[in-house]
Amino acid sequence: MALGIQILRVWKRVLNVEDYKVSAERDTLVYPLTDAGDAKLASDAEKGYLNLTVDNGAIIPKGTIPPLVKPDAPTGGGGGGGGGSVPAYNWKEQAENGTGTGDWYHGDAVGDGNVRGPYGNSSQYLEFYPKGVPITANNYKLEMRVQTNYDTGATGEVGKIRVIINSGSPIDIENVRGMGGKKSTYYLENLTLSAGDNNKIRFEGLFRDYAIDYIIVSRPASS
Repeated sequence: MALGIQILRVWKRVLNVEDYKVSAERDTLVYPLTDAGDAKLASDAEKGYLNLTVDNGAIIPKGTIPPLVKPDAPTGGGGGGGGGSVPAYNWKEQAENGTGTGDWYHGDAVGDGNVRGPYGNSSQYLEFYPKGVPITANNYKLEMRVQTNYDTGATGEVGKIRVIINSGSPIDIENVRGMGGKKSTYYLENLTLSAGDNNKIRFEGLFRDYAIDYIIVSRPASS
């Protein structure tokens, strides 16, 4: 095994301008020094599979998609009680990587083209475990992309989605409109998560089936 440090660039693709540079440890057995190895390293960094160090010293932990805005440089810190900046957090996970019931269908085996389900009652569930949560706080946001196969416009019926954070009280999303096989996005805000890798987000069904495409857990940078 050969290890080295690789410099990567984060781009604002729409504007085609470099935003900032990051560095990552490169294992040449996993990422050989070839065009294919370069492409795999860049892809894994973009997807949040690697620990990254920004050129100003900020850390983007594994499990966090590099933000488009350059994280602030760390300040203070140390054992004397000083503070430090907390980078923005943005963790995306596909339904096929969750734990629980439901088959994959309506799309490719992986990625945004695929959904997993159905979830129509409490015995049908899917759990996610966000990685690298940077700080214990109560201002995390959950974005969920779901697919509904019933048609509210035709029947007038609406569904419900139940979300449980870390075995807390259930949060029920009401009036989930059936889109006849199309996808829609729902949000929950001001959620409390603990720092580290020990959080759990559980989805259950309540009324009318739905399927999950992916979820995103995020939090803005703070000082």
